[in-house]
Amino acid sequence: MTDLPLFDRVQSAKARDEGTERVMFNQSLDWRESYRSAAVMFMATLSPGDEFIGEDLRIFAIKTGIAAPHHPNAWGAMARATLSEWAKSARIETVGVRSAKSVASHACLCPVYRVAQLERQAA
Repeated sequence: MTDLPLFDRVQSAKARDEGTERVMFNQSLDWRESYRSAAVMFMATLSPGDEFIGEDLRIFAIKTGIAAPHHPNAWGAMARATLSEWAKSARIETVGVRSAKSVASHACLCPVYRVAQLERQAA
């Protein structure tokens, strides 16, 4: 048995990123493009100050008719990539956490995002 550190933030982030990359690599380009389109439509329904979690984006995408991905983790991988881009461009900001409601999410704590004010988005 190998002695591995029980807690290692760097290794944890590396494992997360590798898993995200693997699940995205195995997901079809068509599905990823459909998700991106749904994400753009989702953002268009929101107003500055509105708050949401990644689960809300997934629910919206499902309602647009997007098929289930090859693996459930693809939802989270795409949300992470999309929301990270939006945060970097100041379209959204993280303002807290709340539990997901879907049974499959096991009530995990998810970042709460707030749509930025228009003048902050332009910056």
